[in-house]
Amino acid sequence: MFKPTDEELIDRIIKNDRDAGHILFMRYSDQIYFYINSRVYPSDLAKDLLQTTFLKAFKGLKKLKNRKIFKSWLYTIARNVVFDFYKKSKNDITIDDVDYKLGKNSVDSVLVNELKNDMSKAISMLSSSQQKVVNLRIFRESKFKEIACELNISENSAKVTYHNAIKKLKKHLEREYE
Repeated sequence: MFKPTDEELIDRIIKNDRDAGHILFMRYSDQIYFYINSRVYPSDLAKDLLQTTFLKAFKGLKKLKNRKIFKSWLYTIARNVVFDFYKKSKNDITIDDVDYKLGKNSVDSVLVNELKNDMSKAISMLSSSQQKVVNLRIFRESKFKEIACELNISENSAKVTYHNAIKKLKKHLEREYE
């Protein structure tokens, strides 16, 4: 069965093809939802922010010059939608919301938070370019080709930067957990 590319779907959406919009939404909605839901509480709010993300994306498609990086661009919009939400409602968030989202009473969540902190420290020791590549590759699950387009580097350079960063992270974490 023929699976249209993101670029083809974007062209069709710009020409007001609603089916293409539905296909693109179905292709990425779960990934974007999980990304947003990991950053906000409750899940109904994540659904609202997911809709806002796709509305902004579809409205801005004509401005997207490099359609090959649609997925990365969509994650950027989602991140900005979450940031905007927190900016607007920063006084409305309670510590209970944060505790619920983190699973305050769970031993596993404490261990996970410690691991996240260790990983964050390790990542912060990387160079700026290595941090960008690692974040795009691991947290956004971007392909090296997408990373190369987004950072305006060659695909090979993205791979080498990632490889070197992972070596540094392993070395740092091995020392940390000896």
